[in-house]
Amino acid sequence: MSPHHRKASIVLLFLVSGLFILLTSIWPTVSGATDVADTNYLPLVQRAQGGTSIPGETPLPSATPIPTSTPTNTATPTSTPSPTPSMSPTAVVITCSTPAYFYYCDDFEEPDSGWPVFDHTQDPFDCSKAYYDSGEYRIDICRDRLIRMLSPLVSLPDDDYSLEVRARFRENNRWWTGYGIAFEAAFDSHVISDTNSADYYLLWVLWEDHNIHKWQVLKAVPGDMYDVTPWETLPQDAYNYGNDGLAWNTWRIERTATTIKILVNDSLLAELPVSRPDLNTHNKFGLYSAVYETDGAWTAFDYFIIDH
Repeated sequence: MSPHHRKASIVLLFLVSGLFILLTSIWPTVSGATDVADTNYLPLVQRAQGGTSIPGETPLPSATPIPTSTPTNTATPTSTPSPTPSMSPTAVVITCSTPAYFYYCDDFEEPDSGWPVFDHTQDPFDCSKAYYDSGEYRIDICRDRLIRMLSPLVSLPDDDYSLEVRARFRENNRWWTGYGIAFEAAFDSHVISDTNSADYYLLWVLWEDHNIHKWQVLKAVPGDMYDVTPWETLPQDAYNYGNDGLAWNTWRIERTATTIKILVNDSLLAELPVSRPDLNTHNKFGLYSAVYETDGAWTAFDYFIIDH
């Protein structure tokens, strides 16, 4: 090869190397890739921390107050291995800050936070109990064919909102028992004794067996109710069955004027084309527990958060 050609080859090699370095440095911006985790489906309580998620996990803060400043995302560390998901039924401690970061936040630490408390366990026709215990709100039912629908009678936001609840079955339940989250309800009482006359949407979580739980969204109107979705078995890769069906799960309802999204542990289960009611009377929310043919149900709720 002549000196002239050798010099031209060296120049060309430097040009190609420089172009490669330039392209690799701007590639994340061009392709849309990023090392900051997407927070669209993070738990609300973690989004308030400005945190990021580890795939397969639902990490939540432990005894750290929620900040009042605007949250920012942080990059997910690449050197820290992902921990093994916990199957423990132990509740996570959160703190509802003052002034509140969220539109509504109840960590159930204060027994006068607004949810109804009663003990009807000596009443054979209404054998049930609602109470605060160790940072949880609990509903017990001790007879068959009984429904408890309870509300703090707080109004939902007028615009788009996200509602998040962490819940579990506390003991081995029986076939066709369950808990639920009521929203966009026309409630006028803390205890809704006649659910057949009420008007609400319900996210219903059903115990069929210790390793088979199902979910459904239904719409109740006075004298009737209809399925918004059919019953669906909760998938093992999204729902935490954990310790014999007793593990905690984080449910979130994301509401816009035209859609309802249902998520469990940051996994999207459904996006429903359902318009929000225009009536401002349909703006309450609540918790639900029910028994059909068996003799009891025991449920617990760790926190209830609404953001908008």
